[in-house]
Amino acid sequence: MSDSVNVLRDEVSASANRVRAVGDTLQDALGKVGACSFGSSSAGREYGGQGGAVEAATATVVQVVTAWHSSTAEVADSLIGAVNVYTAQEDSTTSAVTGIVS
Repeated sequence: MSDSVNVLRDEVSASANRVRAVGDTLQDALGKVGACSFGSSSAGREYGGQGGAVEAATATVVQVVTAWHSSTAEVADSLIGAVNVYTAQEDSTTSAVTGIVS
């Protein structure tokens, strides 16, 4: 396998892992925010509606980021899978060409 393919594989894998790490970090942070949200029961007599709105909005943000996190993990897996297939094909082609030339 050529050095350029090794570099490509390593860079793509590192980038995919960084994307996954960002998604994981954001998901973890949002879980903490979701736990801090208050609902209408804890907002007080005068602010029950606002407390419920904050709780609903936080739940929506958590839901959207959870979906985004899932898609980033799928993209990372796809990138790593694609570069592994490419690397295997490169190895196979190199072996075939080397066998013919030798």
